[in-house]
Amino acid sequence: MAVYLITVGTSVLENYCKERDCEGVKDGTWKEPEVESIREDILEWIKENKGRCCAEIATFLKVIDNDNERKTYLFHTEGIGKVVANILKDFLESEGVGVHLREVNGKNLENIWSEIFDVHMNNKSENLVAIASGGFKTMSAVMMTYAIVNDIKAYYMYESDREPTELNALPVEWDAQRLFMYAASKEKGNLLRGIRENLLKFKEDISYREPAIRLLKRWKDYLSERIKIWSNLWIGDLIPETVEHSRNHTRRILDRFLNIYDKLELDDIDKDLFLVFFISAAYLHDIGHTVMRVSNDEKTLVLSYFPETVRAVHNVLSAYEILKKRDFLLGIVPADDKFADALALVVLYHRKKWKFDGEIDVNEFERAVLREFLEPLFESDIKLNPPDSFLENLSRIYERDSKEFKAAAAAEVMLKFLDELDVQADRIVDESYMRVRLERAIEEVSVILETNEVYHEEEIVSIRDALREKLKDEKFVKGEEELDESLKQRIGSLKEGVYPKMYAHLIEILNGKDVDQKLSATVKAIFKLDQFGHFAKHRKVIAVMPEVDDGYVKIRIIPEEAKGVLKKDINEQIDDIEDYFDEYFQLGIKKIRG
Repeated sequence: MAVYLITVGTSVLENYCKERDCEGVKDGTWKEPEVESIREDILEWIKENKGRCCAEIATFLKVIDNDNERKTYLFHTEGIGKVVANILKDFLESEGVGVHLREVNGKNLENIWSEIFDVHMNNKSENLVAIASGGFKTMSAVMMTYAIVNDIKAYYMYESDREPTELNALPVEWDAQRLFMYAASKEKGNLLRGIRENLLKFKEDISYREPAIRLLKRWKDYLSERIKIWSNLWIGDLIPETVEHSRNHTRRILDRFLNIYDKLELDDIDKDLFLVFFISAAYLHDIGHTVMRVSNDEKTLVLSYFPETVRAVHNVLSAYEILKKRDFLLGIVPADDKFADALALVVLYHRKKWKFDGEIDVNEFERAVLREFLEPLFESDIKLNPPDSFLENLSRIYERDSKEFKAAAAAEVMLKFLDELDVQADRIVDESYMRVRLERAIEEVSVILETNEVYHEEEIVSIRDALREKLKDEKFVKGEEELDESLKQRIGSLKEGVYPKMYAHLIEILNGKDVDQKLSATVKAIFKLDQFGHFAKHRKVIAVMPEVDDGYVKIRIIPEEAKGVLKKDINEQIDDIEDYFDEYFQLGIKKIRG
């Protein structure tokens, strides 16, 4: 249901007076008995002139959607404001619209904000729209402010305008601590006091607001509750030396999605089911970074000994975590009893090498993890040894022509595409974070060398010292210079010499052999040194944004010269999904050129 929050003034009386004989009130000073005496005539005039009777009604009639069930809240002042609100209520009800009246003190900003907040909280599972065209300027200003910081679609239209202006939401979140301090010294009636009191009432919700949820008609409450848990699943990240994979990564994926959602053609797909799959997967696809071990009835494999394995199979670990902890992570799923299996599959296949519709190449260690620990957790007959394509395995959960199959497949296509686009400076947080993180990596390598035996010690020490010197180079830190090619090659040679032995040893561990602590320490040191190159890649890119134009999604990269860094990886992902993107969303994808 669509719920409209509308500020109401008295301009309808002024406009009525321009066409009627209003002797005695030429100065616009209305008395309540006078208005009540001509109430029916005013109402009839509004019905005859509803498109121009007043700005608030004109705006409402312009922006109402096709939802048959609509509800409005009219925010009005006392006295003559209340009389006008009741007349407008009669008009709207004659149009089949439900109406509730909310009286506010037009001079008390705290009161106005609190009344809007109360309506919001009582209707937070609905699609809210704010209309700030009418009423005292204070009412209009507070309504606009409330809408744009709470991600509520808002409109304003002056009476002489032909079309309303949409006020875009701002991507901001409250700094509750500073707000509470600022508000403490303010007098009663101040806007900050109103905001503070409201945050205290729903402080649990304030950190977990997800704009994409407003697209749903069903399951809003389910996702709202789940996201409170999902937003914190990055706690315990086993590979913090990498670029961030926390809630901010999810936020950027969903921001990109919202940027193109209105252009997607979803006529053949259950939109809510697609959104539940996609939003859930956006939050859960990287939780494998926190999985310390995998186990079954007979075996346990501790992964924290070898951080490279966590990175390499994090998609497998994310799917494992969803199925192993389905009650905790998913709760009571409102969709169907196969949802957990399908969601785990969407998460499993999000990486580039896990093909949507094609052969998948996995090494012996990955096959062992899939065979021993993940495949048995599926309730459906999924084939992961070796893994079939996403489409083949999804068809073992749902019938290919079912709404569930189409929704899950569309979510997979969208996740693979948008996840690959999150290559930008935001993922290193900022220059200072990168410097501290890499300084920390150098220190951690030093501690490993001091407390453990390692293979290739001389080369690791030499690379560490070279990277330590590189961090003193301001041009490198500021992104004006890249990591030396020779250093990249030396780190690459170490990986080529050690990682195959690591994977072979992991198979031995699965078969009962003790962990080679010297190899574990070696892998940890190499993994930390390798992050210098990864940070440099992200640092080059300010933004990667999908934009829809003329039936195609185009990928805009800022700055232009960063295209070369991203072209290969993004285009490979597009190769796998572009036909299906067109099938599910009726949009082509233009590859990166140049």
